Amino acid sequence: MKRRFLPIFNAALVTALVLGGCGKSTGYKQPKDDDDTVYNVGIISETGNTYLEQGFRDALDDTFGEKHVNVISKSVSDGDYPDAVGDLLDEQTPVILTESESALSSAYSMVKDDENTSLVSVNVQDILRATGVEEKEDTSERTTGINVTGISSNPYVSDQLSELIEATPNLRSVGIMYSPDDTDTVKVDRTLEAFLTQAGIEYREYILPSMLYKSLMTESTDTSSTTLLNSIRNSDDIDPTVPQMSEGFAKHVHPDYENAKLLEWEKNSRKSLLDAPDDKVIQSAVKDNDALYIAGGSLDSKISDIVSAAKKAGVSTFGGDDITGRETLVTLWSDPYDTGYQAGKMVYQILVNGEKPSDMQYQYRFRTSFVKLYNKSYADALGLTFGKSFHDYSAFMKSYKPGSNTTRIEE
Repeated sequence: MKRRFLPIFNAALVTALVLGGCGKSTGYKQPKDDDDTVYNVGIISETGNTYLEQGFRDALDDTFGEKHVNVISKSVSDGDYPDAVGDLLDEQTPVILTESESALSSAYSMVKDDENTSLVSVNVQDILRATGVEEKEDTSERTTGINVTGISSNPYVSDQLSELIEATPNLRSVGIMYSPDDTDTVKVDRTLEAFLTQAGIEYREYILPSMLYKSLMTESTDTSSTTLLNSIRNSDDIDPTVPQMSEGFAKHVHPDYENAKLLEWEKNSRKSLLDAPDDKVIQSAVKDNDALYIAGGSLDSKISDIVSAAKKAGVSTFGGDDITGRETLVTLWSDPYDTGYQAGKMVYQILVNGEKPSDMQYQYRFRTSFVKLYNKSYADALGLTFGKSFHDYSAFMKSYKPGSNTTRIEE
């Protein structure tokens, strides 16, 4: 199949309203004191982002009133989404917040035919693709047509690359770390690769398998595992289970090799990393690249190992989410509290105002809502200095107050 690169943002998205900080909210009215209605709202909690969940809970309190909302949180580890969703459905939660692409995909598969359950998604770049729904030709309305809506807090991929270039003197190649089952990350990676090609920067993909992907590979004889693995392989124009490299990557690593020897190296290199342990994959990535790109998601638990190896090798790193960004050299930070707060307001619109998620616009953030952060100790280890457009992660977080960038609803 011909390879396609689709821009994540289009002109319609650029004209969207900025989330938060844009004046007093309207259309919200808390129930009267004699109203004993209590709404159950569910959270599939997995990212450990307490600020996001705090913002979500505060929005529910501000809109429904503390006495009229009951938040039921289900913590998930190792991809055990079906049990969490099942428990929330048993608790009769008409709206469930999902914090990742994997959680959204799993939850939607269980509630897609349930007219009484809605999903509000955060931190997912493409809701339609994540839910397996065919994309509309006209994306200007930004509605899903299904019982899902939400907010993407991910920055432009082009801005992420720009920051990585700023942080990496003489950037010639980028190692892209991912797990194939994290299909949202795969889409971001494909877009990044298009920008790298345009910029004349080589790249190579490196698989660091999640627990789910490892189980699929070892239990592929099982019918359900085979079906899911085939679904992952067909989730992108290029099979994400086969790590790609740019046309000039081999020559970048071995500029003195002739074509035949380059082909032999590429073949042997691919074979040596097939089913290799994480530490070998990471060492190969830091050895052959000037920088590593880690979108986050399924790799959050492995970020410390990646960063430790990269720092020792003098390689810069970019973290694509709040978890990875705490340790990587640079990241583009989006206020998780505000994301959670806006998601909480959506819950009120669904349960009280009667809005249908299928008709609600899913929302994106403006460039101005992101902050360029770097880790000073990491920068010092690499002998790098950053200008005023960057903020030290530690200092920024010490001064950060959850909700300080959010216009909360007044009673």
